[in-house]
Amino acid sequence: MKEQLELFFSDIKVIPAKYPLKNPRKMIYNTVIGIQVFLFILTIFSGLIQSKLEMIIGTDNFKAINENKLATIGIIYFIGLYIGQMINNTGAFEVFCDDQLIWSTIDNNGIKPSLKTIIQLVKKME
Repeated sequence: MKEQLELFFSDIKVIPAKYPLKNPRKMIYNTVIGIQVFLFILTIFSGLIQSKLEMIIGTDNFKAINENKLATIGIIYFIGLYIGQMINNTGAFEVFCDDQLIWSTIDNNGIKPSLKTIIQLVKKME
């Protein structure tokens, strides 16, 4: 929508906005962070809990994790970051015309308007 609006109107700005997460997404996001921290702890202390981990993930996998702890932590971090960004992205945005706010998904309870609606609002301002 950003590209289409900026194509139709030269003086319009579409700015991504932070929109607070609602409860199910917030809970899932916090769960992902909890799992990520748990996996960090397992990786760091893998030598201390070796016998239990070998039963769960297999001897070969355990050796690879234990020998490459830094790489394992990096992989866990980036996978968690990617999943967290997917959950955290609400798609909220605000549309400004001549520095005046004409639409905000935050102010409209997350409702995303059609392109036609935005164009009508911009034409009303002219």
